[in-house]
Amino acid sequence: MAKFDPKAIAKQIRSAQNQIAKGLRSNEEQAVSDVLKLLQKFQREIRSAMGRIDSESFNAVQMKRMESLIDAAIADFRARAGLVVQQRTTIAAKTGEDYWRKTASIYGDQSLVAPVLSDQMLSVLTNISTELIKGLSDEIASKTKAVLQRAVLGTQTPFQAMKQISQVVGERGQSGAFYSAERIVRTEMARAYNGADKLIGNQIADSRPEDLPKLQKAWMTANDDRVRDTHAAAQKQVVDYDEKFVVGGEKLDWSVVDPNGSPGNNINCRCFIVVSPSDTMEETLSLFP
Repeated sequence: MAKFDPKAIAKQIRSAQNQIAKGLRSNEEQAVSDVLKLLQKFQREIRSAMGRIDSESFNAVQMKRMESLIDAAIADFRARAGLVVQQRTTIAAKTGEDYWRKTASIYGDQSLVAPVLSDQMLSVLTNISTELIKGLSDEIASKTKAVLQRAVLGTQTPFQAMKQISQVVGERGQSGAFYSAERIVRTEMARAYNGADKLIGNQIADSRPEDLPKLQKAWMTANDDRVRDTHAAAQKQVVDYDEKFVVGGEKLDWSVVDPNGSPGNNINCRCFIVVSPSDTMEETLSLFP
């Protein structure tokens, strides 16, 4: 029967992984785009207000007005960006749930219905990212106000202050808040997906009939020149499902979701996990580059 055909099972796993990966990439890119557009809006508003300031009359009163404008702009960014990441991390987590729904019959008997992610756990997975966005917005506000204070003290002109505020926001993929926001969004999208994947995967593994081959998992990277050396060294490392990988000298149960992982292992990690019955793992891995 096809159910016990290693090649058929491997192809089904690979197909499901491809579909999930495509959906995750699209969701992640949209999340990054939406959040960075909101940062650009903040930047335009502050630069426009700074451009209207007369350098000869910049004083504490004007600074208070600017601080109020910054507070309003940051509050708008925090609310809108927080909503974006909450919605997008929810989609990412639901994608992890969807993977097990598509492949449940591979990992258990034919009557198995994949467990559903509880609302409570979904909230836990998504609330982390909104807190990080709040922290980022507070940092932007603090640094921007510090620049204004230096300007009102006369140590720099409003024009110089405007340039420094631009540096606080930075440029996409390079520095400042743009870099931090993109890093947060990408890491949290992966964390939400892997968190849901792990929670439901554990339930699947626990309910798997004892007469079936045990489940194993393999550490997989994005397999490109951006992969860090420690993760490249772990490519296709296979362990039993309830065991831990050794990555960069750390024992990790999963990839970016593992709280035991250091920032060097977790931040910007694009790795993922492939799960397969032990008797089809070799065949499954042969389908991945």
